[in-house]
Amino acid sequence: VSWISLGTALGIVAVTGVTVLAVALERTWSPQRAFVWIALASGLAFILPFPVTNYLSWDDEIHYDNALQLSYVFDTEETASDTMIIERYAIEDGFTHDATFGRFNNDIPYWGLADVTGFADEFSSQADAESVTVEEGLGTTLTKFSLVAYLPGAIGLWIGRLLHVPYAVTFVLGRLANLLSYVLVTYFAIRTIPTRKTLLCIVALLPTSIFLAANYSYDAWLTSWMMLAVALTVRELEAPEQLTLSRWALLLLVYFFALSPKAIYFPLMALLMLIPTSKYASKGQRSRYYLLAVFVALLVVSTFALGFLSTGGGEGDTRVFEEASGTGQVGHIMQNPLHFAWTLLSFLFGAYLSIPMVSASLASYGYLGNPSDFYPLLAAALVAFVMIIAVVESPKRGTESFGRLRGAAWALALCVMTLLLIAAALYISFTPVGSSTVEGVQPRYLIPLILPFCVFVLDIPHRWRINDRALSAVSLSVSALYLVFFTWKLFSSTIVA
Repeated sequence: VSWISLGTALGIVAVTGVTVLAVALERTWSPQRAFVWIALASGLAFILPFPVTNYLSWDDEIHYDNALQLSYVFDTEETASDTMIIERYAIEDGFTHDATFGRFNNDIPYWGLADVTGFADEFSSQADAESVTVEEGLGTTLTKFSLVAYLPGAIGLWIGRLLHVPYAVTFVLGRLANLLSYVLVTYFAIRTIPTRKTLLCIVALLPTSIFLAANYSYDAWLTSWMMLAVALTVRELEAPEQLTLSRWALLLLVYFFALSPKAIYFPLMALLMLIPTSKYASKGQRSRYYLLAVFVALLVVSTFALGFLSTGGGEGDTRVFEEASGTGQVGHIMQNPLHFAWTLLSFLFGAYLSIPMVSASLASYGYLGNPSDFYPLLAAALVAFVMIIAVVESPKRGTESFGRLRGAAWALALCVMTLLLIAAALYISFTPVGSSTVEGVQPRYLIPLILPFCVFVLDIPHRWRINDRALSAVSLSVSALYLVFFTWKLFSSTIVA
């Protein structure tokens, strides 16, 4: 195994050991700091051994293209090296192979460190002025509502060009900025939430989340900001003082940022309705606050609803299925509404919400592989681990803070509604017309729903109390073990000397 892979893996172990020991011994309990160090070490273990490549995470080349355009704003410059990343399987002049390193349909990939570093040198040497093409005008990313989610990666790319560092270093800076953004926002989420701090740490350290944060994916933005939104919501549920306009505006702003890359999660904004009536100064104030929330929700929904309605469903995404047609699928749904409803329900509760799929949502490594395929019991144990922590870590206040039954039922309904909307959207845009199943609903789409589900639905009353520091130390150790093992098995060990 290459020295850099071994070094990064040992780095996770060393950082985790010191961090967990500090959590267990320090007088001030601050699991958010432990999360920062473990997440950074784990993310760097993805970034450093393989500095320049694509086809790691889902649609990574598309996300890189969007970040690149945003980093320029106007007159986007694309070098031959950028083209190698943006166009999957492209081989430009001066390159020995494509940026995927032959990962397509390769079951057991191994890559030599010399090839990895040599390919990074090719990227740096080919990113010269002679290979630049310019797309004049405003980048297309800036016309999308999701542009804000690409800000971290764009800033990293811009800093790399500003410092005139080699292309490989610039590419790494973009990925590193995305990781730092995820870690920073999640840090404030853990610091903000008054209860369930360990649970939030565990959810934030899920292998899929760290893997996506270490790439150009906008899922890291969605996940981290949604965790912050849930943390602020729980804080309002726990706080005795009345709700003010400034705190309500902050809640709406955080939800707005969270939903910017994937507006279809907008039903989660209705978690704000769990805030009890006693938190409002009057019924009139509550009505005004609700109207403001509805306005923000409609603004979010309009980003994809208006485009869909204006095209009647569109042509559909035919990258996988040539039979996909948005317009044709809408016509089929109008003629067979019961078949459509049965297809969604049977897919959701018969296939998607199965143990293998849920396991894959927590520990999937994109195109590198899925631990549930190799170690199904170990992957399923991760699901059980998260649920156990959710049940064991009781809130500091009593049942009156959450209104347990009402909150559980409402949160569960919102999660199911969100999944049905996701399935419906992909049935229309991605699935062949008239199909009896739904294609394209990936396990990772469950990630933003895990924390709301665990906090509100798994809020089961009990009488026992567990030492917070001990629970954090043990839980963080288990999470780090999962990260080290899965990262080593599917990624680090495949880079050989």
